[in-house]
Amino acid sequence: MSVRLRKMDISNYEKLGTDIQNLNSLEELSIDDCEGLTSFPPNLTSLTIRKMKHCKSLLESQGLHRLTSLRRLSIIGEDDRGLVSFPAAQKGNKNDMMLQLPKSLVYIYINGFPNLKKLSNDFQFLTSLEILDIDNCPKLASIPEESLPLSLEYFYITKCPLLEERCKVRYWPKITHVSFVVIDGKLIYK
Repeated sequence: MSVRLRKMDISNYEKLGTDIQNLNSLEELSIDDCEGLTSFPPNLTSLTIRKMKHCKSLLESQGLHRLTSLRRLSIIGEDDRGLVSFPAAQKGNKNDMMLQLPKSLVYIYINGFPNLKKLSNDFQFLTSLEILDIDNCPKLASIPEESLPLSLEYFYITKCPLLEERCKVRYWPKITHVSFVVIDGKLIYK
């Protein structure tokens, strides 16, 4: 009998090694504080990362861009103060990590980064992105200069006061193509 594991939650595991990359049927992975993780299974469609700072070396060495089937990405910082730009395409800040996102992403959720200040211009290259949900990033004030992808249909902003205010005025021309803009639970544009 063959077992095809499709979903896995891993928490506080220090020595996971490379065995996880052999789980070819694994589609959904949730990791929480797993410094021992050395690779990702190749066919993931959904990935949740809690305490991203503990996965920094894995994310920089393996890169998410190699996960070409990945459609859903949730990054939960839990008060990670190191991230200033997301995704960081260049080393601008010593705490930022080099991170390229796969173009297959349809949904991105970002939560709990108190020092996150901007979304980088790399977002414009996510041509499949339909839903962007940002929560609890109080210093986030900037979206990509070139605007968000034209494919974006839903833009949720919660507990990001600087970005909330700018999206109502300054950034409005950059988001008018988005069908639904929801700020703190209130529909702003339809």
